[in-house]
Amino acid sequence: MTPRPVLTVCAVATPTGPCPNFTEGIRCADHERLRRRAIGSSTARGYGAEWRRIRLSVLTRHSWTCHYCGGPADTVDHVIPKSQGGSDDAGNLVAACTSCNSAKGGRAEEAS
Repeated sequence: MTPRPVLTVCAVATPTGPCPNFTEGIRCADHERLRRRAIGSSTARGYGAEWRRIRLSVLTRHSWTCHYCGGPADTVDHVIPKSQGGSDDAGNLVAACTSCNSAKGGRAEEAS
């Protein structure tokens, strides 16, 4: 017999209180659809074909190895975040694993 999925209450707060819908993830289907519509596609956010080419180039340049921990890299990190004036220039991009990229967040890399 297949175990039943664990259902939790949707994590979205509405003006009238918490969302009453249940989900297997973080957001119910209605709120996930709204979130995706609000953030737009990756191409609409500036991560289209050109970004995919740059990303592959950076990952290849770093041999798919994380700049921060030396593990396998699957993302590209902006050393100086775009939110702080960083660019998509090759000198501002390094290969990173998802864990290190998420932990760094929108902060500039610490000087060594």
